[in-house]
Amino acid sequence: MTSSETYNSTGVEYYSIQNFEFSNGITKDIKLAYKSLNPTSEKKALVCTCFAGIINTTLNFSTGALKEYHVITIAMLGNGESSSPSNDPSFPADYSLRYQDCVNAQYILLTKHFDIKSLDVVVGFSMGGQQANYWSVIHGSSPTPFVKNAVVICGSAKTSGHNYAFLEGPIAALTTSFDYDGGKYKAKGVKPRQGLRAFGRAYAAWLTSPEWFRQELWRKVGAASLKDWLYPAEGKAGHEAWDPEDLLTLARMWQAGNIGDVGGNGDYREALKGVETKVLVMPSQTDQYFPPEDGENEVKYLKNGVFDPIPTVWGHMGGASANEEDAHAMFSTRCPLYVFTRKYHYWYYYFTYIAGASATASTQIRTVTTVSVYATNSLAADALFTSLRSNIALPMPTQTDTSFSGTVPSLTGPAPATYPTPNNPHTSSSNGTTTAATTSAVHFHLSRGKFEGWTCGLLGRIGSECRLLNGSPCVANGQNASPRSAHKTLDAGS
Repeated sequence: MTSSETYNSTGVEYYSIQNFEFSNGITKDIKLAYKSLNPTSEKKALVCTCFAGIINTTLNFSTGALKEYHVITIAMLGNGESSSPSNDPSFPADYSLRYQDCVNAQYILLTKHFDIKSLDVVVGFSMGGQQANYWSVIHGSSPTPFVKNAVVICGSAKTSGHNYAFLEGPIAALTTSFDYDGGKYKAKGVKPRQGLRAFGRAYAAWLTSPEWFRQELWRKVGAASLKDWLYPAEGKAGHEAWDPEDLLTLARMWQAGNIGDVGGNGDYREALKGVETKVLVMPSQTDQYFPPEDGENEVKYLKNGVFDPIPTVWGHMGGASANEEDAHAMFSTRCPLYVFTRKYHYWYYYFTYIAGASATASTQIRTVTTVSVYATNSLAADALFTSLRSNIALPMPTQTDTSFSGTVPSLTGPAPATYPTPNNPHTSSSNGTTTAATTSAVHFHLSRGKFEGWTCGLLGRIGSECRLLNGSPCVANGQNASPRSAHKTLDAGS
């Protein structure tokens, strides 16, 4: 944990657990540090801390996405606030702490101290996200799961080999430093500051992304140059204030992350298959150690999983709201629910085709209707729109339509110069008069609608209609088409 001179203890409380049994078989008394916000709210949310994170630097969303929730932030074991090597001489010193130890202790605190019968949501970033995955397996695999929803931000169900190898770099930089001295620094009564600074430099290239460095975005975090980013002033390096054994304990637990240890008979994929909790997986698109491909693969095995990567060049830091735009991309402050769906607009057009005349986009196109689709990402929106469009009633053009002119809205992208010969000719009518089939119409949409705004809720079904769980229709503007075929897309959490 950070040094006592800089530690912010505002609102932090402690809960003691006697005879707690660790996964390595050791039994001892421990304490958990926590912070409780909005305690009178009926809905309950747990927020887990991340690597090198403490309670009061952890995003808790209590004034935004979780403002209607009783939010409890619990420091994981080993972080220096809860029982850790730095504050408990008898804490396991062999780096055998595991995520299931953290979850088991947190469960005791929630159920014994707060008398919580179920959690509406568990939210975590990085190692906090890995804890959320463990929660989903340990307390979310029954038909009536204790954890209803989980949000995994820049985490994984299993630490990959690449992730493991990355961590060996910072660990080696610390443990082989001259002032760490093979762990003898304690007996000498010194702190291995140079080893801790080296830990940070080995970490620095991985924390963001190559594009972040290309754009020199270190300037946005206060560094005047790349050198300043890598070599901050003495006493200013992020990891320099931490206890080295706390960092190593957390890093080794991170490396050992695998929900297969608590479910699925050792196979993390089988463990995911058994999860009943609704899980939102939100990796950063440029995360170098929790890459989006890991999350995309994991969602394939979840019954109720949603994959929604964060578009950012800030790498892993993009999930920690280090950049204001990324913070908005993750959570809208207007949303009271854990899953935040985006609103996409699609446009249907038709043009009138008169025999012998050219049909160009600039003179012969007209908008028929605008359809708004709510989905967690653009791919899901496309799939949902495709399943809905055949059920959307479109007005048929009349002869009077031949006189209009208009252009395709620029926000959909450039329109093609000409359109193909109409493929669904019909007899149009005007004022009840049937005319010859000299006017035809083609119905189509321009690929990919425009993203606009946010809404709340997890896509699901209510009766036979396609709706958000908050009751709002999936399709706005009076086009509440809701065929059952759409539910396959929604239920799969695409």
